[in-house]
Amino acid sequence: MKRVHKTPVTPAPLVAFQQDDPKATWDKLRAEGRAVYDELCKTLQSDQAGLCAYCELEATKEANSLQIEHIVAKSHQDPACNWALHWPNLLAVCTGGSKWASAQDRYLEPLPDNLSCDQHKNHLVNIGSIGEDSRGFIVNPLDLPAFPPLVAVLHDGRMIPHPDTCASVEIRPNAYSTTEELIAKSIEHLNLNCVRLCLARIAAAKNVSGEIRKARAESLCPRFLSLRNGRRRQFFTVYRCRLGNAAEAYLAASGFRG
Repeated sequence: MKRVHKTPVTPAPLVAFQQDDPKATWDKLRAEGRAVYDELCKTLQSDQAGLCAYCELEATKEANSLQIEHIVAKSHQDPACNWALHWPNLLAVCTGGSKWASAQDRYLEPLPDNLSCDQHKNHLVNIGSIGEDSRGFIVNPLDLPAFPPLVAVLHDGRMIPHPDTCASVEIRPNAYSTTEELIAKSIEHLNLNCVRLCLARIAAAKNVSGEIRKARAESLCPRFLSLRNGRRRQFFTVYRCRLGNAAEAYLAASGFRG
């Protein structure tokens, strides 16, 4: 889980679609505005360097692994805002373990135990555990700081809030008493510590740990943390954590924004 830096200006095709029908539903956009939808996917994929906004698996149209997530549910009724078409409300996410795939990091039974990201959030909404407006209960990746990182990845693949860095950052809205609790609850609600994702993080950590035994962390940062053809490695935060202070220095020097 890391900050997402989003293009601030609403893409022109979405602006035009909204002007024609300000109250249009998401289903209408998908049915009648396919070119608009494709442009949104393209922009979000570029903004997020090809990673899911929550778990950091690859989320790209080319791999058929990208969906558009609504931070506030698109069905949420609000006379002041059409959340379905509100650009700041949209993120690119993976399929959250909901579609069968041969790769274990993409699909693992049983379900819903191994659902994650928006798929698990939607499951919680459907059973009434959280509301359609999850602001304050699940942290918005747009509100996370680029520095310092607020999560750590343990050797068993689990993500946890980093108590020291969380104590130095205030995030609003927050339905809980501390930033640390907000991060912990976000990980829980998005099910980012499901078995499927933990096993994948363990594999990523072993990959970089083996390289650290051969070379200095500073020399590995460009390889594991830099953009390649506009994309970042899956599980970016795993590599960031394992490379430690060298990673933070490299990212700061390279102007990392998320």
